[in-house]
Amino acid sequence: MANYEVLDKFLEDSSFRTNIAVQHLIKGKEAEWSEIPQNLHEWVKNTLEEMGYQKLYKHQAKAISYILKGTNTVISTGVSSGKSLCYQLPILHSLSFIPETTTLCLYPTKALAQDQFKSFSPLIETFNSISGRKVNLNIYDGDTEQSYRKAIRDKSQIIISNPDMLHLSILPNHSSWTNFFANLKYVIIDEVHVYRGIFGSHFTNVLRRLKRLCSYYGSFPTFILTSATIGNTREFSTSILEQLFMIVDEDSSGQGNRHFLIYNPPLVNVELGIRRSALQETTRLAHFFDKLNVQTLIFTRSRRSVELIVNKLKKNNSNALAGYRSGYLKQERREIEEQFKSGELTSVVSTNAMELGIDIGDLDVIIINGYPGSIASTLQQAGRAGRTGNDSLVVMVANSNLINQYLVQHPEYLFAMTPEHALLDANNPYILLDHLKSTLYELPYDRKEIYYGVSRVSINELLDFLLDKGYAIERDGVVYWNSPYSPAQRTSLRTISSNSFSVMHEGKNIGLIDHNSAYWFAHERAVYIHNGDPFIVTKFDDKLRNIEVMEHDKDYYTEPIIKTDYELMKEIDLYSYIFGKAHYAVLNVHTQVTGFKKLKWDTREILDSEDLDLPQTTLPTKGVILTLSDFYEEFLETKGNSSQANNYGKDWNEIKKQVKQRDHYACQNCGKLESSVSFDVHHIKPFKSFSNSQEANKMDNLVTLCRQCHRNAEIPVKIQSTMSGLAYLIRNLAPLYLMCDSGDIQVNFSNDSMLNDGKGAIIIYDSFKGGIGLSKQLFSSLDEMLHLCYEQVEGCSCSEGCPSCTGPVAENGYGAKESVLELLNEIIGLPLE
Repeated sequence: MANYEVLDKFLEDSSFRTNIAVQHLIKGKEAEWSEIPQNLHEWVKNTLEEMGYQKLYKHQAKAISYILKGTNTVISTGVSSGKSLCYQLPILHSLSFIPETTTLCLYPTKALAQDQFKSFSPLIETFNSISGRKVNLNIYDGDTEQSYRKAIRDKSQIIISNPDMLHLSILPNHSSWTNFFANLKYVIIDEVHVYRGIFGSHFTNVLRRLKRLCSYYGSFPTFILTSATIGNTREFSTSILEQLFMIVDEDSSGQGNRHFLIYNPPLVNVELGIRRSALQETTRLAHFFDKLNVQTLIFTRSRRSVELIVNKLKKNNSNALAGYRSGYLKQERREIEEQFKSGELTSVVSTNAMELGIDIGDLDVIIINGYPGSIASTLQQAGRAGRTGNDSLVVMVANSNLINQYLVQHPEYLFAMTPEHALLDANNPYILLDHLKSTLYELPYDRKEIYYGVSRVSINELLDFLLDKGYAIERDGVVYWNSPYSPAQRTSLRTISSNSFSVMHEGKNIGLIDHNSAYWFAHERAVYIHNGDPFIVTKFDDKLRNIEVMEHDKDYYTEPIIKTDYELMKEIDLYSYIFGKAHYAVLNVHTQVTGFKKLKWDTREILDSEDLDLPQTTLPTKGVILTLSDFYEEFLETKGNSSQANNYGKDWNEIKKQVKQRDHYACQNCGKLESSVSFDVHHIKPFKSFSNSQEANKMDNLVTLCRQCHRNAEIPVKIQSTMSGLAYLIRNLAPLYLMCDSGDIQVNFSNDSMLNDGKGAIIIYDSFKGGIGLSKQLFSSLDEMLHLCYEQVEGCSCSEGCPSCTGPVAENGYGAKESVLELLNEIIGLPLE
């Protein structure tokens, strides 16, 4: 079925059409071509001709011209724009002259490495046939059998690997790679936009170690980086590479029309702004396209939602489908990739694990369940369809959260195609220290040496720390590693590491889960979902790192209950505004899973909860703490209770009489008797936190108070509601403002924070150990951030607060809309000191 027919059938269905909030056409374009560079070796040009290439895209020819001159080059163009050929041809060109030349190709995932091996191999085979040379291309990663490793090291001109293998095995054992390093001509870093945050900060240090060893062996390789479009390509590439380079970022490849729809599920409660579940609507959309036999890839953010969607689709008797996420074993993932590419699978539900350039064939439809968290990810996911220039359909299903509804109202933010700035901090002291240990293990360090991107003062401080701790010894200004173990083995570049747990079912390993996630989602009695099938955890062995599961046939799944505490370690900066203070500080964030909830599959109704006693984890980081002063409470007293009146039910007057009679017509706080002034009946737990008036108006939730005591009782609840609503706004809008992924920064509200003497505080912190500068950036421009919050609340059409502005009313007690606007109006109307 042609893609325009798919779109027409979708729009013909009124149950879908009425929920399309935005319909945007990203127009296709004709390719711009260039002649094959004449200075390429004849063997390479003949190889291209044999492979059917008559011309190259303009950006390919431009990149090749830079690379042949030995210039470090960054290629930042769209999905399926032929970036791989930009470096493959120069590699073969170099080998035509000097067969000993070596190349190291680094890919962020094993799956991508396997895919690139398959795409590069035919080109090399053709080149070998034409040239009579024997160019060896091999993969060297954690799955490479030990018996093959020496031969691969000694005989391969081109090695495909990943950052983890370079870090853990190649660099620490560089003496076994002498010839490879001595002849290293090119280092390829594919999908460089992935190396952001903690992963990128680690990876930059790995590259520092690589360049140091190359210099030791007398080679100075050319670095070639490929990237999807990001907002700060030059700045980010400079941070990663720390060398001069040229950028090629004008995409001249041909593209088909892309029909991009933003689908907004219908409101089920207009006043509260609650919409039908995005996950349910995503499942309904997937089922629709499945019935049309249209090959569809469904992206969703979490591993849990992958399994929930697959489970629901299986119950709907969908055609061949599978889930795809980290935690599936390698063989299972490869089978899913091949079956999807061949068309054997009609639908695949994936996390961003399929976001990168794995070749999965020509897809018709992409469904994105909720905003992926960044424009870069949105573009990558949308780009998986229509890869050969065909038209494609992308449907992003918005959920009720503010950031999704913001994009529904402001689609220009998404379609302006201005991707986020990728951030990293390679000089984060925790990360730098870990890699300095590995640096010493690989080669002794002369204090006169210059370390890439780090001041000599900083390096000497860290070296002195290692000397004091006994990790190193020094002789004549040269520092040596003083331990038999390789420090790289104790440093993980990313989440899944040697600390991962094996998930065992009837003696068979069915998956892996990283250390932290295991405590959150695979503790004893948790429901663990694999490829849509639920299992219950029967045994959690922390020492053996084994999790045993058995089949689960109950109608519920589980979610962890997590307790978070904050410890102020050092205040870095502070400024005050009329109603409070903003602190920029070093924090310790302590988290602990204290229990779990059982939720009904379809309705998310909480069926039960149970306690757990699991270890606490600590994250040292940097953050911003927002607190309110006592002056704000005085301000609320002068404003009085201006909240919109509640509808307490038709029997409210009779209920009030019964409560006052029970309380002997006396204020239950100060003891004053009711006389000429009528007393109030106060809800101990806020009325709006209940789903109906009958529950809220139960006698044990009501108490008689005089007007002054009633106001005093209302103010703390209103402060809590205001702070909670403001935290909700910042949590959702900060990623847009900071141009970062939503998982890079955490925002929480505590009603009794120890950071504010037991009173309320909003805590905003970097998700990474030591921080990468996000909270610092927010602190320096907080006024602008709060202006953005004010505009979002003021422009929302709800009455008291909803998921599109200050959060669900029931979550905050009072409807926070009015009080948040009052607070923000007072703050942003005054300059910050």
